[in-house]
Amino acid sequence: FNIKMSQNSPFTNSFVDNTTQLDPFIFNNSLITTNDGSIIAKLIYGDISFLLPGDTTQNIEKYLVGLDGSNLDVDVLKLAHHGSKTSSSEPLLAVTTSEYAVISAGVKNRYGHPHREVLERLAKYNIPALGTYKEGTIIFESDGEQLRRK
Repeated sequence: FNIKMSQNSPFTNSFVDNTTQLDPFIFNNSLITTNDGSIIAKLIYGDISFLLPGDTTQNIEKYLVGLDGSNLDVDVLKLAHHGSKTSSSEPLLAVTTSEYAVISAGVKNRYGHPHREVLERLAKYNIPALGTYKEGTIIFESDGEQLRRK
C-alpha cells in the first residue's frame, strides 16, 4: 500500500463557475465557491489514516470540525488548495494532530503556494510540512499499523 503525491496531477477541475447561497446559520450568509464543493475523503487502512480535502475552504473545514472534529484526527493531512491561506484553518489543524502535512504545489508557482500564513499555522501545531515544490513526489507506505515515508 502506498500513496504518491506529485506536482503533476492527471486530474483537472471541471466545475460550474457559479455560487449558491447556503444556510446563513452555518455559513454566516456568505456565498460559497466551487472550492467549497470539493470532495473531501478520509482514507483509512488499518490504524493509519489520511485526510484528502481537495480545494475546500476554511468555512467547510470549520463546519466539519463542528460536526465531529474527533473523526478528523488523522496521521497525514494533505493540505487543501495547495497550501492556500483560504484553507488549513486553525480549528482543523488542532483536531487532526497529524504526523505530516503534505503540500502539493509546483515550484515557484504563480499563486505563491504554500502561503506563509499556512506554514506558520503548521508550525504553531508542530506539524511537519512536506512539499512537492521542494521534494518532488512524496510517498508513504503502510502495513495498516505503521506509517513510513519512503
